[in-house]
Amino acid sequence: MTKLIFHQLWSDFKKHWLGILITLVLCYFSTLFVFSFVFSLYLIDSELYLLPEAELMDHVVHSVQSNAILYFIILAGFLLSAILVSRKFPVRLLKPMYFCPADTGLKRKTLRSYFWIKVLICFLFLEGMCLLYFQTTFLFTGDFKSTLLILLSVFMILDFSMKADQGNKHAPLELDASTEGKGMSAVNIYWFCLLVLEYIILFCQSYTEFEWNVWLAGFWILAMLGNLFAAFYCIRTFLNNMISYEKLYAPQKGGDTP
Repeated sequence: MTKLIFHQLWSDFKKHWLGILITLVLCYFSTLFVFSFVFSLYLIDSELYLLPEAELMDHVVHSVQSNAILYFIILAGFLLSAILVSRKFPVRLLKPMYFCPADTGLKRKTLRSYFWIKVLICFLFLEGMCLLYFQTTFLFTGDFKSTLLILLSVFMILDFSMKADQGNKHAPLELDASTEGKGMSAVNIYWFCLLVLEYIILFCQSYTEFEWNVWLAGFWILAMLGNLFAAFYCIRTFLNNMISYEKLYAPQKGGDTP
């Protein structure tokens, strides 16, 4: 089964390699633009641009604020690249498997394996880009902030790995819209917005050099536990939707079957 999964991933890569390359190039230039714009605002606001060049460079290298801007924006660009590339590899079963004698348990196991293999590949891709740029991976830095960044990155990859395959998924039928919509809204909207908010809070905390204390640590522990619960709920909902051929491939009214 694992061989079949990797074969399907390789097939998707060969089909979308040009789109993946274009996505990476666009993300690279977009990240540079955002970083240049935000860093320019930082220099103007702090009036650091008035300093001599040597003193300015020394301040930039050793400043906590400038390092926070660099680290979080570059990492956000890498994370965006991994997320957009992951969209080229939708989690799905091959159509014939929906009609084969395999029971629902085997199909669910296959989908679950496909999902986690995709998440692992996306995370390794993110780590590889960090290694190329920072000459290290944030997986082994060992501090609490990096641990939070790892968890937030994994949760974001999990969230976007559960987006429906836009190449073969039709709009849900009226009978499924109410049940499917409730569960997938948590995946598509609410959880993602919460993760972005947490990422911004962590950036502000690093930028302002806010000291760690028991209350702050407790907040982040509760936030990560909430994300863990959301991941469990969303993954279960996602697999339940993906395992149904009728929900995934059913034609719209007046439409043709794919």
